[in-house]
Amino acid sequence: MQTQNTMGSEEVRSFLEEFFRLFADPSISADVFGRLMTPDYVQRVDGIELDFAGFIAHRTKLLEALSDMKVTFEHYVGDGRSAATVHLADVVKKNGDKVQLKVIAFYQLKDRRLSYVEELTFLVAGSHEDKNLGSAL
Repeated sequence: MQTQNTMGSEEVRSFLEEFFRLFADPSISADVFGRLMTPDYVQRVDGIELDFAGFIAHRTKLLEALSDMKVTFEHYVGDGRSAATVHLADVVKKNGDKVQLKVIAFYQLKDRRLSYVEELTFLVAGSHEDKNLGSAL
């Protein structure tokens, strides 16, 4: 049974796809983007923890360094309150370098917003210096 504050599995998938699209869109302000997450948002990436403000700073840093980013889900499961993905993040840095990261992620949602994310990333293609793009500040 779905309540007003939960979503169906495909609705969560659509939400996550939109989250990544807006994450990479420099025309979307931090305030607008921040509405997709709860105020107590926490993300752990490769052992590094980012709170709400830290994640917004991470997004800002990446928007300064990247000219393009596309996320493609290889695998997705979800139940309306949580989800897991294996996805590829293909990015182009402003200097033209291309990077590909494979990401295994678990998401929790609260009140139709992201509240917790745990990710492990693996550099598939690109320079060794880019392996920490998932947590860059």
